[in-house]
Amino acid sequence: MLAVLLLTAAITSWWFLHRITDPVSSLTAGENHEPSYYIDNFEATVMNEEGQRKYTLTADTMQHFEYNKTLRLDNPHLIRYTVGRVPIHAKADLAWFDDNKKEILMTGNVKITRTGSSSDQNSEMSTPKLRILLD
Repeated sequence: MLAVLLLTAAITSWWFLHRITDPVSSLTAGENHEPSYYIDNFEATVMNEEGQRKYTLTADTMQHFEYNKTLRLDNPHLIRYTVGRVPIHAKADLAWFDDNKKEILMTGNVKITRTGSSSDQNSEMSTPKLRILLD
């Protein structure tokens, strides 16, 4: 029984990792093309319907590739705000923002952290890649 559970977990992990890595080719295709423009010390903040911060995205450099409408972010830092909770931070070496602005693919030394509050403990997670779906 334990062997079946371990095999199922291994197959599920492989499948999940495979699903995360599939978008890499389409989101990183701009590496061989010149950016149409770039911004150093990039910062963008999105607000919710009540006018409160929803998330903030910063990067050392943001490059826009017109031919596939993607953004490349060097040393990105995404902060996700939720009312009544402490913010969640995601940092990486590199990120690609897709053309519909609903998905960010972070790669290289990805770290997700959440500072604890009086009722929660600090938490930190590291991974080589992370796909973030924005709402």
